Amino acid sequence: MSQPLQVTDKPSQVGMSATALEMVEGILNSEIDMGNITAASLTVARNNTLVVSRGFGKMSPDPKSRDVSADSIFLLASITKPVTACAMMMLVQQGIISLDDPAAMYLPELKGYEREKIRVKDLLSHTSGLPDMLPQNQELRQANAPLSAFVQGAMTTPLLYTPGMDFRYQSKGILLAAEIVERVSGKPLRDYEWEEIFEPLGMKNSALGMGTFNIQDTV
Repeated sequence: MSQPLQVTDKPSQVGMSATALEMVEGILNSEIDMGNITAASLTVARNNTLVVSRGFGKMSPDPKSRDVSADSIFLLASITKPVTACAMMMLVQQGIISLDDPAAMYLPELKGYEREKIRVKDLLSHTSGLPDMLPQNQELRQANAPLSAFVQGAMTTPLLYTPGMDFRYQSKGILLAAEIVERVSGKPLRDYEWEEIFEPLGMKNSALGMGTFNIQDTV
C-alpha cells in the first residue's frame, strides 16, 4: 500500500525549481486572464512529496461561480484514451488477451476488406486503418444514437489503409478496444475502469461518463 504524500512549500527539498513552478502557475493565470481557458487544476509531486496543489479560475463563466480547487472535477474527452488502453493492458497482463491477436477474435463482426488483418495492438496504436470519425458521425450525434451504433459503424466503415501499414489518429480504434474490454470482462467499461483502476488507486473523483456526479459539480 502506498504511503501518504508528504507536503512541502520548498520545492528545492525534492530537487525541483520554485522559479519554474511559479512560471507554470503564471502561465495558467495569464491564460485565464486572456480568456483562452476558463479553469485549470495543477498538482505536482515528487519523491512522495506534494509540492503544488491548487486550482485556477472559476467552475463556470459566471463570476459568482465557485473557485476551482485542486480536486475540482473536469470533463475530459480524448485524453481518456490512455485509460481505455490501460484497461485493455490489464487484460493483456493477465494473459486473457494478446496484443498480437486479431481483433476479429473478439469482434467476429469485424470481417472483410482487410479487417481481419487488424490486430489488437493496432487499435491501441492508431495503425488499424480505421478513421477517427465515421462518415455519418454528425447524423448519429444529431439523432442521439446509442454508443452501440457507433460501434457497429466502426465494424463496417471502410478502412483508410491496410492495417499496420500506416499511422493515423483514430478514435474508432479505441472505441473497438473498449468494446473488446467489455466483451472479455463481461462488464460495462465504466464499471471495469472503476473497479480495476479508479477505486484501487483511491481516485474517488474519477469516472467514465458522469458516474455518480452531477453536471453542476464539474468544470
